[in-house]
Amino acid sequence: MVMGFIGVRYLGNNQGQVFQDQLKDGSGGPEMVVVPTGKYTMGSDQGQDSAKPPHEVEIGKPFAIVKHEVTFAEY
Repeated sequence: MVMGFIGVRYLGNNQGQVFQDQLKDGSGGPEMVVVPTGKYTMGSDQGQDSAKPPHEVEIGKPFAIVKHEVTFAEY
């Protein structure tokens, strides 16, 4: 099973910035990528019904999300 990880610190609007926080044990956390504010189209007219229809989504505050999947064992 795989889980996502979302950073909660304020990041500014540094689109695509990649960073790694230091964990309590001194090791590096997972690589994180900044998702900036803005609007984009989510979904598709093709593929799974759950992705239909395409619609505009607005991100009001930038956030960070893990660059690669994180397993429960790694977490």
